[in-house]
Amino acid sequence: MKIGVDVDQCLRDFMMSVVQVFSRHNPEVVLGETPDTYHGWENIDLPPKEIRRLIFGEWVEAIFLGAPECHGAKNGFESLVTWAHANNHTVVCVSKNSGYLADLTMRWLSDHGFVFDEYHFTADKSTIGLEYIIDDSPGIFKQWIEAGNDSSKFVLIDYPYNRDILAVPRVPDIANALTYIKQHSHR
Repeated sequence: MKIGVDVDQCLRDFMMSVVQVFSRHNPEVVLGETPDTYHGWENIDLPPKEIRRLIFGEWVEAIFLGAPECHGAKNGFESLVTWAHANNHTVVCVSKNSGYLADLTMRWLSDHGFVFDEYHFTADKSTIGLEYIIDDSPGIFKQWIEAGNDSSKFVLIDYPYNRDILAVPRVPDIANALTYIKQHSHR
């Protein structure tokens, strides 16, 4: 069985890093710490084009490499890998980041000791042959369903921006995702 794990907002707290970096460089534009939408642009009082320029240009390394781990991510991930390997399963990194962002993501994973069996950087996570996926993205959930995958095998890491997604397992972190997968993988 292949279990896919997204990086941003599942292991790496990308949105917190955005807030932290903007707070250091331009604190007057930071309106809050917790975004209500997937991209979190409403937290920053700048035009979206300027936000993207700063995140993916001028401050890209500070944001991508300086991001903290999500709460409990390291312990939950280590438990997931231990269980998966004991049961002959594969843990797969699945990230939409590409090019230089994928390189920065690989550096961040290495720096934080997150080691996967496989790494896939793709915009379409439904094509990798995963049995389960742990992700936070409403768009990836839609893609998963449109590809004909079972919604009960999309384990959603809970955030305010994805609460409109119904009828899927919703968990606060990787450790709880593992608990769900262990309980449901033999059915």
